[in-house]
Amino acid sequence: MIPDIDTQLASAIKSISDNVQPAVDPKNQLAQEQLYLALATLNLVRQNLPLAHSYARQDMKDHIAMAEELTSAAGSSDALSTAVTHAEKLLNDPEQGSQVLLAGARSLREVIGVFLMDNAENTALDSIVIKHSKRGIDKGRSWTKGMGFEPDPKAVADLADIL
Repeated sequence: MIPDIDTQLASAIKSISDNVQPAVDPKNQLAQEQLYLALATLNLVRQNLPLAHSYARQDMKDHIAMAEELTSAAGSSDALSTAVTHAEKLLNDPEQGSQVLLAGARSLREVIGVFLMDNAENTALDSIVIKHSKRGIDKGRSWTKGMGFEPDPKAVADLADIL
């Protein structure tokens, strides 16, 4: 087995396209649709893999920035401070891979969510969340642009440009 992930993905995509796809009953619309989605997902992973670590790092940075801005506007929270400290430690550790960084960003998002619920009466926080959410939405749309669901893919920035 070749340890190059890109080559492995290309091989799997080719094998499925050349051997599995022709064998799937064309009258079975569900199977055809699922095959299309599976191939599109594999192609999407292959296309975005070189940017996966940068994406995860940027996601972490974006959530840290939002957390810091929220605490500046609403006051500090022990839980949020602890979560930011942990996130910064992960971000600054060169040994951490993209999956660990994404999980760390997800954990920080959860703490941010609790912080927002605890401060729900503070409507000034809404604009901070909206401002920071736009970047996350743009990154997500760019990441999944290759799936074919965007009405105007040219209107969505390329992931490398966003990062």
